[in-house]
Amino acid sequence: MNKLITGLAVITLFAGAGVNTAVLAQGMPSPAMGNENKGWMKEDKMMGRLNLTPEQRQKMAAVREKYWPQISSLKEQLRAERNILREMMAKNESETNLRNQHQKIIALEQKIQTLSFESMLEMRNILTPEQRQQWGDLLRQRQASRPGRHRW
Repeated sequence: MNKLITGLAVITLFAGAGVNTAVLAQGMPSPAMGNENKGWMKEDKMMGRLNLTPEQRQKMAAVREKYWPQISSLKEQLRAERNILREMMAKNESETNLRNQHQKIIALEQKIQTLSFESMLEMRNILTPEQRQQWGDLLRQRQASRPGRHRW
């Protein structure tokens, strides 16, 4: 159980960092991913190690199609709100306005995290217990090789 929780935490961290493993399970980047598709080949290789069946690959793709448009849209909004905050910081905005803008950013980040987590739960249900364990192990290895990459 502890390993499962740790695995989900790692998955959530990657999801929050913009890694869309559902896209990678399908074996190709989403056209909407833009610059975020740079790591898809590494992720596809990782997912390939799980030996997904064709049915599992289809289900993973369906999860991606369900969540990616919403997540992508929220990420665009997040980028825009961060730019606004940067501009506000350079001007004579009040602390109240800056705090309000910061709250908008936090709310968008939370929505992205929630959708990412929900997609991870759906993907988790597609995997066998052995694949879940292996995926968690692979994600932990990847996290260990990329220190300081998380926004926390």
